[in-house]
Amino acid sequence: MEYIIEHAEKTLELYDPPEYLRNTPIETIIIPSPVETLVLDIPCKVLQLPNTLKVLDITHDTQQAIDIKLAQPLDAIYMTDVDIGADSLWSLFAPKFRLINCTYKGVPLSEVIEAKYKELFDESTCLNTESLVSSLKYGAIINKICSNMTA
Repeated sequence: MEYIIEHAEKTLELYDPPEYLRNTPIETIIIPSPVETLVLDIPCKVLQLPNTLKVLDITHDTQQAIDIKLAQPLDAIYMTDVDIGADSLWSLFAPKFRLINCTYKGVPLSEVIEAKYKELFDESTCLNTESLVSSLKYGAIINKICSNMTA
């Protein structure tokens, strides 16, 4: 079942689905323009976002899988308990982000980022101080991602 938001202001907060969708799994939520900030706590499989969106805040009570369709890069993203599906992961690293207890197709993000780092960079050029290396890895991978590099 699709949940299409008909009218919305610049800030949209969705905490409960409409009555007619309460007992039905929501396949897709479609968010229209002119929404710039979306706060979402409704599980769905696909979230289709407008090109006007700048800030996305998704919080689920339990781990939920979702495929996020972005029209353009975001300024900020905050997610809790989200399993990021399909190919949307690398587009979700905005200049400001907080991803808590999130996974990518069931794999913790820290492992996914570590693997991507090893794929992109030669670790022998990094210092051996563990915390510094960890910080450098995250900074380097985020910079690559934010430079519109595709995964």
